[in-house]
This record gives sequence, structure tokens and C-alpha cells, in this order.
Amino acid sequence: MPNTIVPAAGEAMPAANINRRRMLLGLAAASTAAATISIVTDAAPAENPELIRLADELPAIEARYIAADKHERHLQQKYEPQWPLAPDEITRPGSRHAWGGFERGFKGGALYRKGEERPRQLIPASTYEWEIKRARWALKGNKLEKRKIQGLNREQWEAELTEAERLYPVAAHYEAEIARIAEESNYEAAWKNTAATVEALEIHVATIMNQPDSTMHGLIIKAQALAAWGRVKGFHKLAFRHGQEWPGQIAAAILRHAEGGAA
Repeated sequence: MPNTIVPAAGEAMPAANINRRRMLLGLAAASTAAATISIVTDAAPAENPELIRLADELPAIEARYIAADKHERHLQQKYEPQWPLAPDEITRPGSRHAWGGFERGFKGGALYRKGEERPRQLIPASTYEWEIKRARWALKGNKLEKRKIQGLNREQWEAELTEAERLYPVAAHYEAEIARIAEESNYEAAWKNTAATVEALEIHVATIMNQPDSTMHGLIIKAQALAAWGRVKGFHKLAFRHGQEWPGQIAAAILRHAEGGAA
């Protein structure tokens, strides 16, 4: 008879093991109902111990991702509504060939306002600061009494200075406010942590999929790994580095076991 591991009194069996045991019992019952099979216990292959070890580690790795994702989403729900739109007067319509920075949203990506095809070009406070210095230089002395500077006369340079001095504090206040929200929320660190836990989960699932499996137990482990990856949210689920191989790997494993073979 095969050895059966029985938890000590008061000791709970790991949930992953219980779930796999239930699946195995279900598969065994279905097989028995379909046909009577003679089983030679001593000849039954043992499952890859490394595959079992990796399976036991999977729940904790997935739990770290779930916690990180939950925290990131909490920060987004709390702080994104506080993120202000840039005042219209310090933006320009976005265009394909626009230079400089664009207005950005809370998560850091370009912000597309409703009804607008492109993100607006954002004029930073440093631009107005430079324009103030330039206008003051042009107005200094009697240079403008002899000739125009950059095509502008004194009256026009005075208007440039007035406008730049008006808009500089507007831009500076906006930049200070979004910097405050970014620092208080610490969202960038949360996003990076989520990305790191997703990468760890992806690598672990890939490692499981690359392991040889000898029994239905191993096939179920691989199915559970793919199910864990299926619970990943958003664009992370695309699994750029490893996931392209997984459909073929699980299909091959299913067919192999259906034909009565082992890895």
C-alpha cells in the first residue's frame, strides 16, 4: 500500500494540498465510473518532487501579488480623484509634432481629456521663469530704443513680461500640488511593488510549467498554476516573457496523460 501522510492531531493540511486531493479524488471517481481499471500500486509512477515543492510555494507567491495589487488599487481610488487638471492657460492643444512635456494623470501616463484626441502640451513653470528673464533682459537699458529685439518693440516686450509673470505662479502652484499628491500617495513605489510581485508569480508559474510531470497530480498542479495566473489583473496578465509557451505546454501534458504516458 502507498504511504499516506496524515497530519498530526490539531495540524491543518495546507489548502493547496486539500484542493489537489479533491481534484484527484474526483478524477479517480470519474475514471472508475467509466471503466474498471486494474492498478498495480507498486508500478505507479511517483510525481516529480520538485514540481510538488513548487506547487506548495505557489499560494504564498500569489498572496503577495494579491496584497500588492489591493494596496495599489486602494491608493488609486483614494488619490486619483484629488489629481487636478492643469489650468487651461498653461496648456496648449496637443499635436503630433508638439515639443515639450504633456499633461499627465495620477498614474503617470499621458492624460487624454474627454473629447480631445491627444494629450495637451503642458507649459512648465520653468518656461515662464525663462521668459521673465528674457523679457527683463530685453527691457534693460536702451537697446530697444535703437532696434527691435527678436522682432518685438518695448511695448510688446512689456506685455510678454506681464503675461509670463502672471502665469509663472499658476504653473508653479499646479506643479507643487501634483508633487504633493505624488509624494503623499507614494503610488510609484506601490506600482513598482505590484510589478515585482507579478514578475515573481510569472517566473514561478513558468518554472512549474517547465517541470516534467509524471501523474495526474502533476497535471493538476500545472492547471492550478495557470489558474493563479488567470487571476492576475490588468495588462500584467499578458505575460510578455514566458506566457506564450503555456497553452502549448498544458495541451501537451493533457494529451500525454490521456494517452497514458508520462513526461
